[in-house]
Amino acid sequence: MLSLILSEVHDDVDQQDETLAVLHQDKVVEQDILDMVSLYSEQIERMGSAAEMVGLDALQKLCELIGFHFSALEKSNAEMIISSEERIRKWPFIIYEYLKNIHNEKSHKEAVSYISDDAWEEAIREEIKLELKEAFSHSTIHIEETEEDQRITKALPQDVDITAPEDVQAELLDGLL
Repeated sequence: MLSLILSEVHDDVDQQDETLAVLHQDKVVEQDILDMVSLYSEQIERMGSAAEMVGLDALQKLCELIGFHFSALEKSNAEMIISSEERIRKWPFIIYEYLKNIHNEKSHKEAVSYISDDAWEEAIREEIKLELKEAFSHSTIHIEETEEDQRITKALPQDVDITAPEDVQAELLDGLL
């Protein structure tokens, strides 16, 4: 799952110029810009869900906060979104740097700084920032241990039943044998 998240972030970085091209069209179409922000919001939400599945609580919280900012952008106008291009462009890099090494304090500080940027429409409360910092300090990947079924490799007499089932016609069974 972690490799899928990394792959998706990498794809987002590769496709970013194409995706953000709607911000630089000669004729700005507000709906195209809102659709682009909505697409990013959905991707961030998927990454947060995937992070939750693998137990990356800090990444899940980070995606939730980035999603909060993108939701606010979705409610704004094209002009505000265009002026937010630098922050929009930066989100996959923040996540990618964190995933490269979940214990890298520099990537933690960059992530907190990113979600705390005063240029976002809505500020993140201090206690939320502290929760994110705390989650970063306890970053681990939780892998649930599943009990594997022991495969039987040798049949014992009690495992074998050679009587024909009641719902099988005897003539048909004799014909197959």
